[in-house]
Amino acid sequence: MLRIINDNAENVVHVERGKDMDVLTYAELHESQLEEEWEAISWTQIEEHIFDLQTQIFKAVREGDYRKVRNLESLLMKSSSAILYAIKRVTQFNRGARTAGIDNMIITTKAQRRALYYKILGTNINDFDVCK
Repeated sequence: MLRIINDNAENVVHVERGKDMDVLTYAELHESQLEEEWEAISWTQIEEHIFDLQTQIFKAVREGDYRKVRNLESLLMKSSSAILYAIKRVTQFNRGARTAGIDNMIITTKAQRRALYYKILGTNINDFDVCK
């Protein structure tokens, strides 16, 4: 298995602490460490990993193996690579990167991006209520 992100006990601590804190506050408290972690990410490996999964999904669709498609799509959606890449795309390259979303936050620094990653990892999407 490809190990792009260093998933160690320290990352688990970040996820647990980040659950109960605002992303911007958490990024301020741990700024230097979070920036170092963001800079250490191998983006070429992440892009290759995502592309490989997308290629496997394409081949499974072409073969008509829809169970495999569903499993691969689930794997892609839950992968750390996809989460990190999505954060990078939305907060750096999108046209609306400097516009606040429904949460009224603008993520501008590397530390904030990494804190957002830990916040997303600690969020159970099934418990998420959009209508709050």
